[in-house]
Amino acid sequence: MMKQKKLMKNLEKINTMNYEFRAKQWYGRASVENDEFVKFILLYISLEVSVKLKSQNIRDIKSDNLVRSKFYEKVDVGNLDVLKSQLESRPLQNMDPSGDIRWSGRINSVEDFDGIIEFVIRARNNLFHGDKGLDEERDLFIVEYGNKILQPLLEVLVNAI
Repeated sequence: MMKQKKLMKNLEKINTMNYEFRAKQWYGRASVENDEFVKFILLYISLEVSVKLKSQNIRDIKSDNLVRSKFYEKVDVGNLDVLKSQLESRPLQNMDPSGDIRWSGRINSVEDFDGIIEFVIRARNNLFHGDKGLDEERDLFIVEYGNKILQPLLEVLVNAI
């Protein structure tokens, strides 16, 4: 019985190391990508893997005060201000009418970390479910600003691994 427990603990450690490697690998690949849409996808995969290491849901990041404070040390607040202004006049809609209505599609202030995380999640959902296009200026803006959020967020998460 002791050997089984030790084996299981070793397997968990190996699995954790694999996820750490994968999170860093996806993040590294994204850092050399020039296409904003591809970069967003790669960064989002790294986010998913990083969050999985903590056995969390992506929305759980919103309550992690350490991640929040380190994010604000790294992010360009000017980018958040531009995003906030853009979303004030034209909120990011959930393109599925029966979908998630937890978020208004706006960021209340540059300190609205909850809204910032919801923006990234909704941008991902709209992109992955076919509601974003390569030829739409607004869609490119959403993906570019998603990258401007994901990059510093992942610097925090990946470097904490």
